[in-house]
Amino acid sequence: MGRYILRRLLGAIPLLLGISILLFALIHLPPGGPADIYAGSPTASAADLARINENLGLNDPLPVQYLKWLRGILTGDWGVSYRDGRPVTTAILERLPATLQLMVTSLVIALVLAVPIGIYTATRATRFPRYVINVLTMLGISVPTFWTGLMVIMFFAGRLGWIPSGGRGRPGDLLDQAHHLLAPALVLALVSMAGFARYIHSSMLEVMNEDYIRTARAKGLPFRVVVWRHAFRNASIPVITLLGLEIPRLFSGALVTEVVFSWPGIGRLITESILGRNYPVLMGAFMLSAFLAVIGNLIADICYGLVNPQIRYDD
Repeated sequence: MGRYILRRLLGAIPLLLGISILLFALIHLPPGGPADIYAGSPTASAADLARINENLGLNDPLPVQYLKWLRGILTGDWGVSYRDGRPVTTAILERLPATLQLMVTSLVIALVLAVPIGIYTATRATRFPRYVINVLTMLGISVPTFWTGLMVIMFFAGRLGWIPSGGRGRPGDLLDQAHHLLAPALVLALVSMAGFARYIHSSMLEVMNEDYIRTARAKGLPFRVVVWRHAFRNASIPVITLLGLEIPRLFSGALVTEVVFSWPGIGRLITESILGRNYPVLMGAFMLSAFLAVIGNLIADICYGLVNPQIRYDD
């Protein structure tokens, strides 16, 4: 297993390198640059704008700029923010706990809701309840996150006053922070929950028709034991694949959710950096997302062997 993990990590190096080249090119593709923010100022002259570009190294050719950035990444220097001059690592690490809190909470909520829904619709539900639940899960997948967030704020925060309209809550007050976390976590979990429920439903329908399930039921095992110990364990393997891919998806979905609910995480940092053409912070945040995608897939592959004893990773 150790050699397998090492091979996967070494194989991720050229992948991350290619992603970094593509991201660097896309970020610099739109016309203009960070100095254009000051172009509208009456005190900023053309010489001032040229000096800003020179100080930021933006006059160098793009390949030179990329190699400088890559050298900094390899030496642990992710650059400094154009906005306030702070190191990029400091800006990201300040926002990362809030995003991780939102992602983990929404993932737990999605799994807690999706697993019983998927199993119920595959094993117990009659035709009409199954149809209703499937329609609701399709709506959960189809409705945009920003629209759901705005409706939640308008109804539950604006009209009923049950939840705060934004923010993370008072530092150190766990109850107040949990109150602020509930709405954005539920909105972010909605799409994941709907996808998980449909995958579990389809996998359970397929597994329940297998011979070993009929054998287990013929032996007189309780239906609950057959479903959870035999059927769900094998039906969860495709869900593990989805779970590994869900980590970067939650990270990107948090961008919209954090903006709607004014949640001070990486998503808002990316939005602020896009508006301010803050290239170093954008590269750092996007590369963190790519790294999470690689790690998520690796964790999913490792979990295969834990769920299915037939899967082995040969050294």
